[in-house]
Amino acid sequence: MSEVIINNRFCGPAQSGNGGYTVGLLAKELGWSAEVTLRVPPPLDTPLQLVKNADGIKLMDGDILVAEAKSCNLQLDILTPPNFDEAVAAEKNFRCYEEHSFPTCFVCGPHRDAGDGLRLFAGTYAGSPAQGMVAAPWQPDESFAKAGGANDGNIDPLYIVSALDCPGFYAQPFRGKALLGRMQVKVTGTLKTGEKAVVAAWHLGHEGRKYYAGSAVYNASGDAIASGYATWISID
Repeated sequence: MSEVIINNRFCGPAQSGNGGYTVGLLAKELGWSAEVTLRVPPPLDTPLQLVKNADGIKLMDGDILVAEAKSCNLQLDILTPPNFDEAVAAEKNFRCYEEHSFPTCFVCGPHRDAGDGLRLFAGTYAGSPAQGMVAAPWQPDESFAKAGGANDGNIDPLYIVSALDCPGFYAQPFRGKALLGRMQVKVTGTLKTGEKAVVAAWHLGHEGRKYYAGSAVYNASGDAIASGYATWISID
């Protein structure tokens, strides 16, 4: 058992942890290939326990199960992304600059400063290969580099997993509030700080209040270095 604390910097809603960041905390323990299910809103600034067992790992707040994870091998058809300039144009179509349910969200909050939040503003773009596909440009700030003296200029995979989160919401056809319920993720490559990357997501159907999305992070060469399959739960 080990302890982690989700600092308030990494919020989604103002009073709870960002879903993608929380997924990343558990995926790290499973070699960056995992299925993570969020059971309750992750509390901020609270000592939480990572408990490993034969089935995987659990994130506990005392006796409360916050999230649980198991290893998986995500199989997802990765779509061709827009190039960086097209992603810059897509960013202009982000629909929540003015009215945002969670404006301080670590991943997509417009009230976050550069270098503090990821500021991924995924919008639609011309020539999209799939219904609802959205994209955003991303040049990771130096503040997201891996910690330690051996840093090689790569950003921490925790932030790559975080980036897979919110764009999936903006790929959905509904207009309301939703929270991440489950995500399968796989990280297979690296990004350098300042690299011209693209994050894209696409709609994969829905059942009742559950909406599904694929997402990927692409490096400057257009290669997918991480992918995700998310279940979003509408709360409206």
